[in-house]
Amino acid sequence: MVRATQYICNPCMESIDKFQTLDLARSAADWILQQNDDALLIDDVLAYYYFSPDSLTEKILYALKYGSLYSLGINMGKELAGFVKGDKIIQNCDALVPVPIHKFRYIERGYNQSEMIAVGFSSATQIPIKTNWLYRTVFSESQTKGDKSFAERKKNTEHVFSASTAVKDKKIGLIGDVFATGATVLSASRELKSKGAVDQMGLFFSTSLTNCNIQLYGDEFFHATHVLKHKLHDSIKITDGKGCIVEAIITKIEKNALSASVAYRFYIPPPKKIIACVAILKSLERYDFFLQKAVELGVTDIIPLITNRTIISIESGLKRMKRWENVILASCKQCEQPYLPLLHLPIEFHKLCSTLDGQVIFYYELATYYEKNILPNHDTTLIIGPEGGFTIEELEIATQMQFKVSGLGKEILRTETAALLAIASIKLKNLEANS
Repeated sequence: MVRATQYICNPCMESIDKFQTLDLARSAADWILQQNDDALLIDDVLAYYYFSPDSLTEKILYALKYGSLYSLGINMGKELAGFVKGDKIIQNCDALVPVPIHKFRYIERGYNQSEMIAVGFSSATQIPIKTNWLYRTVFSESQTKGDKSFAERKKNTEHVFSASTAVKDKKIGLIGDVFATGATVLSASRELKSKGAVDQMGLFFSTSLTNCNIQLYGDEFFHATHVLKHKLHDSIKITDGKGCIVEAIITKIEKNALSASVAYRFYIPPPKKIIACVAILKSLERYDFFLQKAVELGVTDIIPLITNRTIISIESGLKRMKRWENVILASCKQCEQPYLPLLHLPIEFHKLCSTLDGQVIFYYELATYYEKNILPNHDTTLIIGPEGGFTIEELEIATQMQFKVSGLGKEILRTETAALLAIASIKLKNLEANS
């Protein structure tokens, strides 16, 4: 960071911890937002960068807020605009409203850091800034002072804003520097909603990886305390099934719930899809086994398949959905998979074919060759038939759809074995390409 010219040099910008995709940026901020009772006030929210204590991101934010380096905010806004370019969060946005600071704070600093970010964002997107649509009318202690709890932060921001009637029927982009607990932005959003704003989007330069609390109830509470036998002050690891992994310390255990303080939170980028379309088996236990091992191997989607030779009907398959969901969830917890595989409804083979795109591999038991022309690191769909095999008619459909037809060797394999071998081969090909 070059102090004299008030900009972030390229090496520093590249080294700042950032979310690699909009989905991750949205998931991270939304995870914090959902800890609030009135989370629905915000229609969409995301933060580009994330920080932890003593990180480069934290130093840049400190320099912006307290070091008079206001031009950093303009650069931040341009970076944020480039990240969300073309995303739904800014489509049809009527105006950018910077999260305001009190006039006494403005006199103290000489500028509002959120407004500086808005200036950079506006210059890149041409969305107008409206600084007179929302004011901070109550001077309160800084949110970062004194290591405030979530409840204290919420109380500190209640009834501190006043909005103009000009916001009526407007779609507003609330823009700021840090999305920590959501308390400030929700207070601002509540006031804007009261004056008639129709949609509100939260655009933030960064979000914190700490200072959050979580609660576990029901089955998750029972699993943590009765199965894993966790006690007060134990460290636990939690995933939301969408790439977020949290390490937290248990701070309170009650009769039906526990609370934990987040020590660290990190995000795993979503993998390329491995979609397993596997014929439903008559044996419950054998299909359960397939589901367990498929989750361990990192499959992203599971589609129970009905073929001409499948014994189980769609109606019977639908009755098993709850059982399968529980098996997948339990396996996901056991092997600490950051992404919970999506279980689709059972579908007939001929209906499935018209919904597929990308790389599709049709495993045919009588094929004498192995398809080598499989592209690594591409979304891949695998189709595995029942133990009676696919019919000639189904093979013809696959050929007409230009699926890649492949065998899995000369051995006679059970359906679940063939499915796991196919998944593992794709997984191995991806690993080899990335090594």
